[in-house]
Amino acid sequence: MKEKAHAHHALDRFLHEVGIPSEMMTDGARELTLSEWGKMCVRHKIKQSRTEAHSTWQNPAELGGGVVKRKVRHLMKSKACPVVLWDYCWALVCHRRCMTVSNNIHLEGETPFIKVHRYTPDISEYLTCQWYDWVWFHEPTDPENKN
Repeated sequence: MKEKAHAHHALDRFLHEVGIPSEMMTDGARELTLSEWGKMCVRHKIKQSRTEAHSTWQNPAELGGGVVKRKVRHLMKSKACPVVLWDYCWALVCHRRCMTVSNNIHLEGETPFIKVHRYTPDISEYLTCQWYDWVWFHEPTDPENKN
């Protein structure tokens, strides 16, 4: 998003790709309550709850962001990875967390991905290699083509 005011585009994409949730928790920011986002929630009958101002501990997403940030920092330092790759590391950590079961009571023993999409994804790509490891592959040569 280029601006906070474009947050409703992300909500619209979520509604079309995943479906309409029955409720949603936000931090009460204007772009998530009064603007087009709020209108979309009303239009689709999405119950919107808000955390109290300056109370980040009330929003589970805030804690999740902190966990991701610490894991990214750990991976980047432990592998002596170039800083320019931080966003790829961030995406990997987020994808892994989405595919991993946690003790969150709302997930009822399922991964966040399964809870939202209602199917079990293929996680083999996350098991074969670790972050910033060497990957070796064999490219066979064609005996007829001697270029």
